[in-house]
Amino acid sequence: MVRTSRKASKDVEEEIGTAEIFPVYGIFGADPFRREDAVRRLRDRVLSGRGEIHYESYTGGEGLRDVLTAAETLPFGGGKKLVVARDCEKIPDEELFLLERYLERPNPSTVLVLDGAKPPGKRVAPLVKKTGKLVEAAPLKSGQVPDWLVRRAREQGIRLERDAALMIADRVGSDLALAQQELEKVITYSAKRVIRREEVADTLSSGGGGEIWTLFDRIGERDLAGAFAALAQLISQGDHPVKIVSQLAGRLRKLHAFRSLLDRGTDAAEAGSSLGVRHPYALKCFIRESKAYAEEEIRRGISRLSEVDHKLKQTQLPGRILLEMFLVGLVSGRRNPIRRITSPSPISGSDGRSSGKPYAGE
Repeated sequence: MVRTSRKASKDVEEEIGTAEIFPVYGIFGADPFRREDAVRRLRDRVLSGRGEIHYESYTGGEGLRDVLTAAETLPFGGGKKLVVARDCEKIPDEELFLLERYLERPNPSTVLVLDGAKPPGKRVAPLVKKTGKLVEAAPLKSGQVPDWLVRRAREQGIRLERDAALMIADRVGSDLALAQQELEKVITYSAKRVIRREEVADTLSSGGGGEIWTLFDRIGERDLAGAFAALAQLISQGDHPVKIVSQLAGRLRKLHAFRSLLDRGTDAAEAGSSLGVRHPYALKCFIRESKAYAEEEIRRGISRLSEVDHKLKQTQLPGRILLEMFLVGLVSGRRNPIRRITSPSPISGSDGRSSGKPYAGE
């Protein structure tokens, strides 16, 4: 049983969500999930949808001179640019003087982010604190995870009751990547704006909503028979057709937003992260589905689900028949089906972290 900590813990949104944007950030700590989350939030704030031309990312241990050249270069078209130096604790000692010299007078039109398990050298952290902001990304204790889950759910417009958060925390301990994965699963499976302990218990006891994920997979593969079988399983276990419609509509809306981000040049990992899709398996599904369906098909699917929802609530037509008709229209398209996904289900396996590599097709 998780014991909650009464000591308040600052999350990354508290650290970087202030009105002021600093020219330098040092994001240091042993939790890579919290560090990546901080970088994502800064990226959203600094770029505000202005595109990849204002974003550059480097491995600090391999290209410090490239990092500093990028930081010192004025951004194209004005505004600010974001330059990220990852794994900066690997910067060679003999090159640290270059970074220290920059930190003493950072370029005000650049936001330089130093990301790593620990600060490089002895002077970097004090210099960052003097001209910018230090963000701690240390692992949370298990007793701090429930409050963290409540805050994460609130960001998605969901009220996660404390008993529900405690139940998730009991399952994941202090692994925030796994905690985020379980939270996404519960939100998807319950399709409710208020999540109580009962919804979490239902998700966990039913195998984590595996059947709805199976339905998503079969739709992405354009496997109509498989989609019919997954739908039948959902209905047989007691899932109401209105709930299934809500889950499918949420999936398609998120997929539409994902495609829009990819079309604007955002890499797949960043696009998924901005939509709360951080688990590698879920991201892989989104990439595959974005290839399988044209944008017009997705918009049409959302519209048809709205019609199905109306008919379910206003008529006595059988929900299973209406959903099967929807699946026929969506899955039986002219595009070639994609091959079956063989990765492990999001309810078992992986550490919940995406590779961060741009999507380059398959």
